[in-house]
Amino acid sequence: MPHQQYTHISNEERIIIENRLGNGESLRKIASAIGRSPSTLSREISRNCTPNQNITTRVNRSPFQSIDSRHFRGQSFVVTVRDSKKRYYERLDQFKASQARYGAKQAQDSASRKQAEAQRVIQILDQPGYAKTRQYIHDQLKLRWSPEQIRLRFGIVGLP
Repeated sequence: MPHQQYTHISNEERIIIENRLGNGESLRKIASAIGRSPSTLSREISRNCTPNQNITTRVNRSPFQSIDSRHFRGQSFVVTVRDSKKRYYERLDQFKASQARYGAKQAQDSASRKQAEAQRVIQILDQPGYAKTRQYIHDQLKLRWSPEQIRLRFGIVGLP
């Protein structure tokens, strides 16, 4: 099987992701619809969700959730069961509304900023004054050094 060429997520795909997440679709369903891997979508969403201000991570189920109030018709217990279930669903709706949101516009802006920053770094390294730095990086990569090792040696070698 041939290796597929990597492509960035487009703005149109981000809009589709945002809309389908808003409709409550699963990541796997969205991924198959736009022809991407579910793990790619998971990374995209976790990278570009607005942070959640709510510290609550779940809503506890009511102890009466599994009780069918029809069995208690005519008794005062019916009101207790219905009220408990109603409060649970209200808390659940409030919890879902407070969860982190994926925004296509914010995701696209973030991706554009990252791409512009990468281009700026490339342009800086293409300047004639950085020829020695470029050559040093190239030589160390040939020796299979990690980028962290190369960066940490800059000060010792006397490179900018």
